[in-house]
Amino acid sequence: VADADLVIVCTPVDQIANVVIRAAAACKPGAVVTDAGSTKGAIAAAVAGKLPPGVAYVGGHPLAGSEKSGVENARADLFAGRVVVVTPDADSPPAAVARVEAFWKALGSRVEIMTADEHDRAVAFTSHLPHALANVLPAVRELVGPTGRVTLVFGCGGDRDPSKRIPMGAVAASRASVVVVTDDNPRSEPPDLIRQAVLGGAEQIPAAGRAEVIEVGDRRAAMELAVSRARPGDVVLVAGKGHESGQEVGDVVTPFDDRVELMAAWDHVHRASSGGQG
Repeated sequence: VADADLVIVCTPVDQIANVVIRAAAACKPGAVVTDAGSTKGAIAAAVAGKLPPGVAYVGGHPLAGSEKSGVENARADLFAGRVVVVTPDADSPPAAVARVEAFWKALGSRVEIMTADEHDRAVAFTSHLPHALANVLPAVRELVGPTGRVTLVFGCGGDRDPSKRIPMGAVAASRASVVVVTDDNPRSEPPDLIRQAVLGGAEQIPAAGRAEVIEVGDRRAAMELAVSRARPGDVVLVAGKGHESGQEVGDVVTPFDDRVELMAAWDHVHRASSGGQG
């Protein structure tokens, strides 16, 4: 790494700080060391004050990958369209931060800037998605009151932690009024098998306390169904994809924005109910 302008450390998280320190010791002044670890605060604290003058560390975390490992599963488009969180601190040289940003953007990623602590809190929250649903659904129920219904449209992503699918199905079915189980980003997994796992979780809830559960694989159709069934005072909650602008099925990413599609579903249903009048 002696002549490198940018060094990216991609080791297990518990080894990153040590490798960053060792690599930085061999770097030339002006070099930048970054990483791809999923936690940032502990690494930043461990390397603070231990780098040679003129060498900067700027943390990074690409929110991409799959359960598959090894060179044989490498993909040229792995980071295309994916979020990468870059975590400079107050002392990070702007040029060093810009270099790390430019690297990820060259791979097609969308860069978000956070502090290390902000990153770790955000990742901790999104790593507990069943808990997120368990918290948001009661809050929405309070908004609709005793007579309104909460319709939840959601699915689980493929090539991600499959252990969350059954708990998320159970949480959804126990706290929503209607659950429309649909596709998220199936990626390389069969979408119907992902949905079946979620449905299996929903079925764990006794019938007397279980929401009405509907399976609609097509996400656009699922939103339209949810909107079409909504009555005055109801809330339709679409969860899962958030800011994403595409849906990943196999190796193909199709343009799909939940916000745009939900408004389109509302417009279509509204026009149909009013006889096509604007």
